[in-house]
Amino acid sequence: MPSLRSSTEDCLLLDRCPSLAVLVAGPPGTAQVLARSLSDAELRPVTELLSVTAPGSGLGEDPDATVTLGLGRIDLERAAVTLFAVPDEERYWFRWEELLSAADAALVIADPQDPPGSLATTEYLHRRGIPLTVVIDQPGTERPGTAATVRRALHLNDPRIPLVTADIGERGAAVRSLIALVEHAQTATGGAPFPQQRG
Repeated sequence: MPSLRSSTEDCLLLDRCPSLAVLVAGPPGTAQVLARSLSDAELRPVTELLSVTAPGSGLGEDPDATVTLGLGRIDLERAAVTLFAVPDEERYWFRWEELLSAADAALVIADPQDPPGSLATTEYLHRRGIPLTVVIDQPGTERPGTAATVRRALHLNDPRIPLVTADIGERGAAVRSLIALVEHAQTATGGAPFPQQRG
């Protein structure tokens, strides 16, 4: 993905070491919060100008818009995980195509007050065969039945797809959701090892 650059670094993708690349997507602002909770260092912002002429941008007659992606990293016992925090608005999906060419799995944040709001995102990832885990953004005590409601709303008929209820701003809860994703992604790929030489 050579187009994602900053003024200080030529390449913002992955180190050349065993790593898992994770797309983090959710309602406005939530992906950045979850990725920030997970990352061992400050997120690296990448702000891009989206032209109204970009194919598939869905920007219509709006002025040129900008989108800020957050890049982070966390080291787990078995893998170094690179995080891409992106807004889940459909008008940005044309940019996702580049991200998904590098991503191995995805964390999708669901608002328990509006579960269908994440349906388009989960279906988009399903069509591309990306293993995913849904993180229900629910600080405090889990409400009975929430997970079942979200699973139905997102048409997640495969019971193997994890749903994790978490306070996305709390480090421990965020890490648990990532671990659930890593385990699911390995199962979905038949226990294959993490990619060895990305970049």
